[in-house]
Amino acid sequence: MEKDKIIKYGSLTLVAIFILSTLSLLFLNSNPSVNPNNSVLQGYVIGYAKISSYDKVVKVQNPTKELEKLLEDLSKNGTIVRSFNFENELVIELKDEKDVYRLNKLFNEYNSSIFADAIIDFENLTFFDDSGKQLSIPNQRKKQKITPLFDIAEPFKIKADAIVGEVSSKEPVVYLLSISLLENEKIQIALKPKNITLISYAISLKIPWDSRSYIYDLSSKLNQSNITNKVNLANYLFFNSTPSNTSLSQLASSNIPFISKITKSTISLNNIQTKKDEINNLLSLYNINVIFPDSSIEIENLDTKNINFIEGLVSNYSNLNISIQKENLVEVEFYQESEYGSTKYVLDEDKLKVRFKTALNPNDIKNISVQAEVVGNKIKDYKIQQEQ
Repeated sequence: MEKDKIIKYGSLTLVAIFILSTLSLLFLNSNPSVNPNNSVLQGYVIGYAKISSYDKVVKVQNPTKELEKLLEDLSKNGTIVRSFNFENELVIELKDEKDVYRLNKLFNEYNSSIFADAIIDFENLTFFDDSGKQLSIPNQRKKQKITPLFDIAEPFKIKADAIVGEVSSKEPVVYLLSISLLENEKIQIALKPKNITLISYAISLKIPWDSRSYIYDLSSKLNQSNITNKVNLANYLFFNSTPSNTSLSQLASSNIPFISKITKSTISLNNIQTKKDEINNLLSLYNINVIFPDSSIEIENLDTKNINFIEGLVSNYSNLNISIQKENLVEVEFYQESEYGSTKYVLDEDKLKVRFKTALNPNDIKNISVQAEVVGNKIKDYKIQQEQ
C-alpha cells in the first residue's frame, strides 16, 4: 500500500467463523494476577468475526504531539469513533468515510501519512490450548473485542489489545488454522464442488476471499454428520466489491435481496394452439390462474389434488384435443435494484424474470444458483447454473 494514498475499499458486511491455531502473543490468562505482557499462551480460538469498519479506518505513522492534540479534539466532537496504538502506529476509526479524505489533507500539512485499513472485531470467543482443552478465561476478557493481524506469510497473531491488519486490494486470503479441519474429509468434499481453491499452508488452508461466506456455514456445522449436504445448500451472494467488465459472480438462493420471489409450477397443458381463450375461461370458473407462454398453459403452485382435478377436467373436454404433460417449471423474479455493501446493483428491465424446467419436485427446490455478468454496477446477463 503506497504512502499518501488512501485506497478506498467497498463497504461490506461480513460474518464469518475463523478457526485459528498456533496463536502467538496471546496475552490472555485466566489468572488476573499474571501480568499479560509477560504471559504468552499458545493454542487456538473459535469465535465469530466481522469487519466492522472497512472504508472508515486509517493508520497514522509517526503522529506528532500537535496531531495527537488535534485527534483528541476530533474524538470529543464525534468525528473519531475509536482509536488505539498498535506497533508504533495510531489506528483510527472515523464516523464517516468522507472524514478520511479531510483527515488525509490535514495530515499532509503536518508531514504525516495515513493508510486505509480495516478493523476486524472478534466476539464471543472460546479459547483452547494445544491439546484441545477449553481454557477458563474471565468473562470480561472473553467478551473483549480483539482483532487479528492479516498476514499471508505467517499464522495469525492474537493479542489482548486490539490489532489491526492490512486488508489488501488484491483478494485477501482467509486462513482456517485447524488441523482437524484439514483432516476432515467431509469438509474437503463439500468445498470441491464450489470450486474453492484449497491450498495447504503449514497446518492451515488458504481459501479465496470470494468464498469466505462458506467458512461460516462450514465451520458452524463441524460436528454434524450431514455437513456435505448442508454446505451444498448454503445460500450466499458473491459479488466483487469492484466488478470488472468480465467478472462473473453468483446469485444464489431465494432468500437474498436480489430475488423477489420464486414461482413453482407443476403442470403444463400442451398443444392448445388457438384454444387459449376457451381453456382460460374454463379454468377461471374454478379460480385457477393461468399464463400463456407459446403454445402451452403453465399453471402455478398446484398441489396434487388440483393436478388430479385438472387432469379429469381436461379429459372430460376431449373435443378440445389437449394433451397434458406434467413438467416442473420454476420462475425466478428479481428486484431491478438491490444493494450489496455500499454498491447498488441494477438489473436490466428485460432481465427481471427467468424461467426454467427441472426434473426435481418443486417442493424440493430450496436453492437456485444463477451466474451473472456484471459490468460496473449493472447486471447485464445471467443464466441458471444449478438448481437444488
